[in-house]
Amino acid sequence: MQMKILFLINQFADGGRERRMVELVKGLDKIDGIHMHTIVFHNNVDYPDVLSTKMTYECIDSINRKERCRKIETTIASYVPDIVHSWVDTPTELGLLALLKSKYNYKYVAGFVADGNKDPWFSPRHMMMMYTFWKADAIVSNSKAGLVAKGAPKSKSCVIYNGFDFNRIPANIDRSLKRQELGIKTRYLVVMCARINAAKDWNSYIQMALYAKNAKLDATFLAIGYGDRLSYYQDLTKGQDSNIHFIGRRTDVEEILSVADYGVLFTNSKKHAEGVSNSILETMASGIPVIATEGGGTPEIVEDEYNGFLIKEFDSRKAFYCLCKAIEDEKLYKFLSVNALETIRSKFSIKKMVENYLELYKQL
Repeated sequence: MQMKILFLINQFADGGRERRMVELVKGLDKIDGIHMHTIVFHNNVDYPDVLSTKMTYECIDSINRKERCRKIETTIASYVPDIVHSWVDTPTELGLLALLKSKYNYKYVAGFVADGNKDPWFSPRHMMMMYTFWKADAIVSNSKAGLVAKGAPKSKSCVIYNGFDFNRIPANIDRSLKRQELGIKTRYLVVMCARINAAKDWNSYIQMALYAKNAKLDATFLAIGYGDRLSYYQDLTKGQDSNIHFIGRRTDVEEILSVADYGVLFTNSKKHAEGVSNSILETMASGIPVIATEGGGTPEIVEDEYNGFLIKEFDSRKAFYCLCKAIEDEKLYKFLSVNALETIRSKFSIKKMVENYLELYKQL
C-alpha cells in the first residue's frame, strides 16, 4: 500500500489536538508505504518525538493570509497528496482546503472538531465550517458531543477517540523523592492539570481546597498549567498556610500524576465545553480517579462512581464530598482506580486510534 498524507496543524506545541496528531504520526510511521508531510504555522515544538519520525514538515509562518494561502497551494501542488487531513479550524484555511479539493483531486478529512462549543449561527467561522462540512469527504471528532455541537452531518462523521501511549507513564518513580521535590508534606495529593484561563473553573478548585482546609483534611492541591490568569490565581492563593499551589507549566506532568492520589478537571461551562480531555486521559492512565464537571465529551470517558465522579457545574461542595467519599472507602478508591486504568487501556489505546484512522484513509 502506498499513500501520501498531508497534515495541517498550527504547531507541535502543547495542546490536545497537537498531542493526538503526534501520536497518530508516530503510529503511522511504523506502517510501510505511508508517506507524511505536515504544514505548521508556528515553529514551537513541545513534542520533539514527532521529529524523530520519517514525516517531513515545513513552517509557513506568513502573517499575510493571501501569501499563506499561496504557499499552502504550492505545497499541495508539489506534494500531490492522496489525503489532506487538517486539524486547523481557522476560516481562511477551512475555505482554502475545501476550494482546492477538486483542483488537486485529494480526499479531504476535516479533523478539527475537538470541543463541544457551539459557534454563533451566523458567524463567519460557523458559515465556513458548514461549507467545509459540505465539501469534506470525512469529518472526524474525538467525541460524539463535538459532532453534535458543531452540527456535522452524520453521513460523513465519525468519532475516533484519542489514543494514549502508555510508554509515557514513568516506571520506578521514587514516590517519596518526587513528593519531596514538589514540597508535598500531606498524606493526599490532588492535581488539576489544565490551561489557566477562563475556560476552566479554577474558582471551584480553589473553593474545594478551602473546604478541605476547613475540614482539616491532610491534602495538598496542585494546579498545573499556564495561561493568561496564572499570575492572578498565584496571587490569590499565595501564603504559607495555603493548601493549594499554582505551579505553572511543567514538563514532568506524568511523573507528578504517578505520585498523586486524585485528579480533577472543572470546566467553566459558560465559556467552554470539553471534547475528550487529554488531561483526564493522562490522569486515568496513571490509575487515578477523576472528579470532573459533567457535560461535553467528559461523560464519554468518566462514568460516575465507576472510574471517577461527575459533578454538576460549579458544584465544589459535591466535588469535596466525592473526594472525602473515596478517601474514607479504600475499596471504592481501588475500584475506581482499577476501572480508570482499564477504561484507557480498552477504549483509548494508541493501537485502536491508529487502526481507525488508517481504515478511514483506506476507505477514502
